[in-house]
Amino acid sequence: VCYLPKNDAGVAGSGGFFARFGPEGSPFAGRLWITAASNHTLYTITPDDECKAFKTLDLDREGSPRGIGFARDGQRMLLGVAAVPPANRNKTIPGGGRVLLMAADGRIDPAPLVGGLHEPGALAWAPAAFGAYGGQLFISDAGEWNNDTEATEAIARDGKVYRVDAAGRLHEVVSGLANPVGLGFLGGGLAISDINGDFHVGTQ
Repeated sequence: VCYLPKNDAGVAGSGGFFARFGPEGSPFAGRLWITAASNHTLYTITPDDECKAFKTLDLDREGSPRGIGFARDGQRMLLGVAAVPPANRNKTIPGGGRVLLMAADGRIDPAPLVGGLHEPGALAWAPAAFGAYGGQLFISDAGEWNNDTEATEAIARDGKVYRVDAAGRLHEVVSGLANPVGLGFLGGGLAISDINGDFHVGTQ
């Protein structure tokens, strides 16, 4: 069991956001990787239950961590991040979200894989048989989390799914979702999990 201990700044994680196992045979293997948006920290858990903070992101330079994926060759982590304004660290900036490339030693490449997102979550590679989009990266984007919206009120349908083509360009695939957080490929199709209900006490 991992309770997301304090990071180097002495701030504990208050709940995991996204989690992925490192691919077998890669430098990320043998660990479960978890992002915690509460303290903007990436955590690892080993099979013997060693749980520790791996890297805390710089909010102004890198952003707040969200979804986790891995490059096709397993040599880089794909780390979705949201842009957080200095004036209000509880908000994120539409269009400021990116997918960063991180090596297994925690170094982040200077240039992101792609930008122009809001809340980049799940990251999945389309199988080769997925038509014209085979081999492309698909990204869920929750949009505004609507944490301040009452459970009886309608929420913004600004959630989307994007794909990244071979030239690194971002393309919208699906729109009009509530808060999509998961996606994967199953039976030749794309499956999307969309939070569309009361997932905070008293609010959406």
